[in-house]
This record gives sequence, structure tokens and C-alpha cells, in this order.
Amino acid sequence: MLRFNVYPDRGSSKQPVLHQAHMLGADDRPVAGEVIASDGLIECRPASDSATALSLAYGVGDGGVLMLQTCLLEQREEPYELTLELARQRIKLFIAKCEEWALWDAEHTADAMQEWDAARTFFTHSMTATDPLEAERWSHKALIGAIDASERLAIGHGERIVARRFGRKGAAAGAFGVRIDPAADPAQMAPHLAELGLVILPLRWCDIQPNEKTLDFAALDRWVDWAVAADKRILMGPLVDFASGGVPAWAEGRCTSYDGCREVLWSFMEPVVNRYGSKVPLWVVSSGLNTNQRFGFSLTQMVDLTRRASVLVRQARKGARTIVELIEPFGEGIAARRRAVSPMTFVDSLLQEGVRVDALGVQLRFGAREVGHCPRDLMQVSALLDRFQMVELPIVLTNCAVPSDCTKSGGGTWHGPWSPQVQADWVSALTTVALSKPLVDSIVWGQLQDVDGSPACGLVTAVREPKLALKTLSGIVARLRTPPGNSKPVGESAATRPAEGVGRQP
Repeated sequence: MLRFNVYPDRGSSKQPVLHQAHMLGADDRPVAGEVIASDGLIECRPASDSATALSLAYGVGDGGVLMLQTCLLEQREEPYELTLELARQRIKLFIAKCEEWALWDAEHTADAMQEWDAARTFFTHSMTATDPLEAERWSHKALIGAIDASERLAIGHGERIVARRFGRKGAAAGAFGVRIDPAADPAQMAPHLAELGLVILPLRWCDIQPNEKTLDFAALDRWVDWAVAADKRILMGPLVDFASGGVPAWAEGRCTSYDGCREVLWSFMEPVVNRYGSKVPLWVVSSGLNTNQRFGFSLTQMVDLTRRASVLVRQARKGARTIVELIEPFGEGIAARRRAVSPMTFVDSLLQEGVRVDALGVQLRFGAREVGHCPRDLMQVSALLDRFQMVELPIVLTNCAVPSDCTKSGGGTWHGPWSPQVQADWVSALTTVALSKPLVDSIVWGQLQDVDGSPACGLVTAVREPKLALKTLSGIVARLRTPPGNSKPVGESAATRPAEGVGRQP
């Protein structure tokens, strides 16, 4: 058991939010168990006795409410101090990334180093304080300082690496894109897509095949015809997706067994691929299979479904490229679901079984209450992308989104309540961090237009007014496509140049 003291009434931190709290083991892999809170104490009851870390949403002042984690800790009865352990982990992460990125003597990270040094001093004060209230306050200052320092480090690293990548040519046309709602009118949306060379056309099984005998392609046909005429690259999918509530009602009863599910799914996948195979070069063949949100597949069955979809795409079009999408890349909900596996375990299994995967799709949607959507700071995003680079596959950020207001979000914040300016700042910062990773090929915003009843994550409002985020993204794209020698920053906070290889075909 792990136990943590918290001080919601006495210290400067707020009561932790536990609806997305979970435990982690070695290599940040999810660990099954229970996390409960009562009377200023959090108890973690992991299924195993090995060292465990706690991850939870936590308020860090002006930095927002972020999903943070402790280091791996030995289980014991004596409580740990939660804020102190959160600060310890972030200070250690800063050291690890400085060594990995060789940034100890870099001039452009001097501010980050200064902030980190101050955080270490606060941490020492907390360790030596005899009064719990005083120790909590110093811990909180250390945590805030360490997060700020690590975000500055991630940005500084991003600026340096992207500047190196850009030297001979600007970004390719497919380096930036947006996810489209097929129900929207292409003619009305076209003016907002001028700077974006890639469009994702999502496939919702329940919309395309509302009953077993009917296939409705009208909405997709309009967008495919428009994209071909406008010379936009098309990424379509996912073909296999049970995580988004898109399974039609008629198919639910047929999916009680794996064989039955595979049969009815094929009746959807085959006509879709045959219809669009000649026009669509990029396909998301599966999305979120490893999370097992619906049917409890075994790992072998997950791999088999992905293989079948991949083979189908390649049979329809020679040279078609396939993407496997990870919808919970940090793995928050994995341990709570039967037979679910971590993202890295799933990807490793696909590669070991010889399934052809041309790229990894990674979703980075923050700001909603759903599991996996609690915001992560820039250092956590950067560290995650570093981890995925170890599989040596191109990475496409297939669904990046944060809201422009907090009225329907309720899932944490980043640098204050969500607003049009905060959303635009996130676009700028994420672009810098993502493009610093050599294997990141494309960045796709997850929503073009706001939808009533959902967090306002679109680049344009429900009445098609462009937001500041769209203007920021369009400006970034325009600068990345200028001839070499341009020294303007990618965004307001991130100086860079067009990256060689960005937007190459995944």
C-alpha cells in the first residue's frame, strides 16, 4: 500500500482530483489497483507489491490543473508527502532530459536552469522544515517551479532542434492538417482550410452503415471529391474502432463473440476500402484497440483485427500506407479495463507479429472530463514523444485539441482557464515541441468547427468565425513554408525554421 498526506485546508495546494487517478509501474506502464481519498489522506492499493507511482490531476497555481505523477515508491504504511513527491519526480525528470538532450551548458536554456535551481532550493527547504504547513508550502513552490522550468526546457530544446532540421527546404504540404466532420459542407469550410494540406476524414461505422443492408457514403463522397479537386492529402479512418461509441445498434448483438464481431466488421470495412482505395493513400487501420473499451478482446485478437484491416488496405491500393492510432497514449484507463494493454505493449506486439505498420498515430486531446483528456504539460508531451520514437516509426499527431473556453470542459486546465488565447498558445507551444522530434511527420488538429454540447475545441466557432488558434496555426504553416533563411519564430513563444522531412508521407 502507498499512502500520501494532502493538505487541502492548510497548505497552498488544492484537494486532488481523483476521477482520473491511477497507478504506474516501471516504464510508466499502468498498474491495476484502487485509489481512494479520505480525511487528508490518499491510499493506493496496487495489485502487486512492487514499487509504484501515483498519477493524478493536481492544481499547480497559474500552471493550471495538470495530470502529474510521483516517482516509483516502495510500498509502506507510513504516508509520503504528496506534493513533495510530485516535486521530486519533476526535478528528476528535468535532470534526465538535460542529460538526454545535452542541454546543461546551453545558453538558450539559461532561464530554465535558473528556475530549476530555485525549485531545488525550495525542495530542500521542504525536506528540512519541521512544521507540516511550512513544508507543504515549500513543496508547492518547488513543484510549480520545477514544472515551469521543465516546460521552458522543452521549449528551448524544441527551438534548437527544429532550427537544425530546417535548412534546405520548407515544410511539405502534408505537415499540417485538421480532422473534418463529414456532415459539414465542404464549400462553407473550404476558406478555413487554405493553409492546411492534410485532411482526416473520420469513419463512423454507425453513420455509414445504420443497418446491415444500407451503406451511406454521401457525406464522405462530397469531402473526398472536394479534397481531390483542392489537391489536399486525405487520411481516412479508422477502419477498426470500438472506443468512440460508433458501433451501430444492429451490430451490437452480433459482437458477443470475436468471430461474430470480425464478420460484421468486415461487412463495413471491405466496401469502404473498395470505394475509396484509389483516392485515399493514407489509412488509420485501427484506433484505440488496446484500450478495450467495449468488447474485451485478447491481445492476439487485437493484433489479428489490425492485420486484417492493414492487408485489406494494401490489396485495394498498392503503396497505401497504414497508421495505428493510440487514443490514450499515456495509458490512464488501461489498468481499469479487462484485458486492456499499454500502448507500447500493443505496438511491440504488432511489430513482433509482423503486422505492417507505416506510422503511429497519437492523439493529444486535453481539457475534457473523459479518461485520458486531463492536460499534460509540455515536458510530459515531449517525454511521451521521445518514448514513442524508440519504436522507430514515423509519428502522426492525428488528433490534437484543447478547448477555447471552459464552460463544457471540466477536465483540467493549462496556464489558467481555457480561453481563445490559451488555446492559441497551446497550438504554438505544441508545434515547437512536436517538430523537435525527428520522427514526427504531421500535426493534425482534432476538430475544425465547434459542435454544440461538446468542448469548444474547434479552430472555428459554430457560426464559422475563425478563432485565434486558426490564425496562429495558419501563420505557423506560412512561415514554415517560406524559403530557408527565415529566422522568424514558429509561434509567439517558439523560434524555429521549417523542418527537413516534416510532412513526408507516413
